[in-house]
Amino acid sequence: MIDYVEAARSELATWLAGQLHDAGFVGIKVLDQWPAPSRTLQLPAIAVLAVGEMDRDPHSPMLHRVTELTGVQGLVTYSYGRITLGFQLDVWGSTPRERSKLTKAVSDATNVNPIYSLNLTDALPDYRRAPGLVLRLNDFCGVLCSYRFEQEAVPEEDSDAAQVQEFRAMYSGDALLHAVNIEQVSLLKRIHLSQFVNGATTPDETVITG
Repeated sequence: MIDYVEAARSELATWLAGQLHDAGFVGIKVLDQWPAPSRTLQLPAIAVLAVGEMDRDPHSPMLHRVTELTGVQGLVTYSYGRITLGFQLDVWGSTPRERSKLTKAVSDATNVNPIYSLNLTDALPDYRRAPGLVLRLNDFCGVLCSYRFEQEAVPEEDSDAAQVQEFRAMYSGDALLHAVNIEQVSLLKRIHLSQFVNGATTPDETVITG
C-alpha cells in the first residue's frame, strides 16, 4: 500500500530544501515532526508537517495509464477519488531579520509556475512566480499534487524565545491529489486482420486475445 500522505509530504520537503538552499539557506534543517521542547534547534530550520484529517471525494474508477508486460499481462493505473490533505510549515530563524528572509524564500518556493516545478522543457516561457505549487509525486505513481499555502499570524515571541534566539513563522495550507492504484491484469488485445483476394480487400476481422 503506497502512503500518499508521506509521498506528498516528502516531495514537498525535498522541493523546499532545494529551493531554500538556492536562496542562500545552505544546510537548512528540514524536519518531519515538531521539535521537542527540550531540543535545541539547528537554525535556520523548517518543519514540513501533515496535519488534520484527510478529505476523500470518491469517484468512479478512471483509467490513467496501461503498461504492457509479457504475454497478455499488463499494469493498469487508475484513480478512484480525489484527496485533500492538510499541511503546515513552521520556519525558524536566529533573528527576526533572518526569519523575514526565510519567510520570503518559503513564499517564493510555494508559489511557482508549473513550467518550472515540473520542468516542462517543451512549454512556452512564462513568469516564474504563480499562485500555488504543483509537484510530481515520484513515490506515488507519478501523480501530480497541487499545494496552496498562506502565512499565518503567530503570537509575539516571549522572552524565552528571544533568549534562545528562535524566531518562528508559520504557514497553513493543503495538498490536492488523485487517489490511485496499480493492478496487474490480463489485457484484452484487439488485432485487426485484413486479407486481399484478387486485389480486393475483405472486411476487417477483429480477434480479441486475453
